[in-house]
Amino acid sequence: MGWDGIESKASFDEVFKDEFKKSFSDGSFIKYVELKVDNLENSFLRHLNSHYEILEMSEFFVAANLEPGLIGCFIMFFERVSLDGIEYVFHKDFHESEGPFTVNYCPKEILELLSPVEKYKELWQQKDIRKWRTIQTTADFINPN
Repeated sequence: MGWDGIESKASFDEVFKDEFKKSFSDGSFIKYVELKVDNLENSFLRHLNSHYEILEMSEFFVAANLEPGLIGCFIMFFERVSLDGIEYVFHKDFHESEGPFTVNYCPKEILELLSPVEKYKELWQQKDIRKWRTIQTTADFINPN
């Protein structure tokens, strides 16, 4: 999937809750943490359209029920841009098996909710998730947030 966007001046948290309200109402989303990205040079959208003025960025780490007995992590990137004086909020989501690069590291309170890697049926998922979680939990990489 690509980036989805809406014209909005609402906070990322408000946009997140509105865009994914079905996942909240059906119990799919268990808990989430938003972490700001301070260095706007890390913008993905800057590379897609040089006319965007990047205003702010955040990463959301979400513990979610994927199926009965399986809790995984979704990572959602949010970027607020301005184009011709109009503000837009764009977002893109990834599953932890996709091994997304994040500026921040997944908070411990989310990692502790996730099912063991062995609960995933596919070996490729186990391998990719194990790699992503190892990066997130390596002592040298723990985010102090």
